Amino acid sequence: MRKHPKYAAFIFLVWVALVFLTFAFSDRFPFDADFSSPDSLENVSRLPAYDDSEFTLRAGGIVRIATWNLKNYTVSNRRVNGKWIEYPKPNSEKKSVVEALKKIDADVVLVQEIGDAEFMKELRDSLAESGLVYNYCAVAKCDSYARLGILSRLKPESFFDFSTVRFEFRGDNRYSPRGTFGAGFETHGVKWYAFSIHLKSKQGARKSDENFTPFRFAELRAIDAKISSAVGGNSAVVVAGDFNDEPSSALLRNLKTLKLGLVGQADSRGNPHTYFWRKKNINYVYDYFLVSPLMRNYVEGKGRVFTSIENASDHFPVFLDLKFGAAQN
Repeated sequence: MRKHPKYAAFIFLVWVALVFLTFAFSDRFPFDADFSSPDSLENVSRLPAYDDSEFTLRAGGIVRIATWNLKNYTVSNRRVNGKWIEYPKPNSEKKSVVEALKKIDADVVLVQEIGDAEFMKELRDSLAESGLVYNYCAVAKCDSYARLGILSRLKPESFFDFSTVRFEFRGDNRYSPRGTFGAGFETHGVKWYAFSIHLKSKQGARKSDENFTPFRFAELRAIDAKISSAVGGNSAVVVAGDFNDEPSSALLRNLKTLKLGLVGQADSRGNPHTYFWRKKNINYVYDYFLVSPLMRNYVEGKGRVFTSIENASDHFPVFLDLKFGAAQN
């Protein structure tokens, strides 16, 4: 039977659309989505809010900000009873996450590997049940299953979902696996911005890949350009998270526009390490805070690595105090 020309044309258009969508979400196709409007976010802030009327800033206008790679708060490939299967994060690990965050008591928490909005809601509800309330929470929408997210007591003025950052790498168009995800705030008249980041890991790298270091540096240059384009190169900016790389001068040279610099950090014993690679028995400094020159004026002391926790993640959280002036009545 002969097909009708209009029917054939319709099938062809559907096929073209499917091909486009397939490549649009590939890490090699030159398609740069910009999810900066609230409607594009998996915004947990739209869920029924808890009563947080008693929240006030710390004395001196201090805002405490933390960063933490939660080690797959979502469903992930895990070893269970001797077998590798897709399995949720164990409840014992989730409980430890809540206990640690409650002790840190940060006003803004930048998280990595949170999963989608339902996992953020679960974490937010668990924290609220423990007495730690975050009314403003969101996760990146166009991202891997291990997404970036933010929990905040402070009401953000804006969200910045740059989870699909495109860049050229060795003659090819590539994507940052997770990009960056941030929020803008105003505290005591100071406008400032916080971005969560999780750069490409070394996992799966061949010797010729140089542990993905060139890729990671190109990724960071693209993120630097994206943030500075959105908020301005002379703004008060903090970028924190899992860089999967030690904070060397070579890494920092990739932040030419924002000119971010490292904030020193240490645990109670004076050690800056945040990640322990069991396979090679090596400690690394992979999680830390970078701040712009203007934000440096508000940094209060060093970052603190929180190690008083077990069985929560393979990374330790880090937190930092920002002082925006005297508290107002």
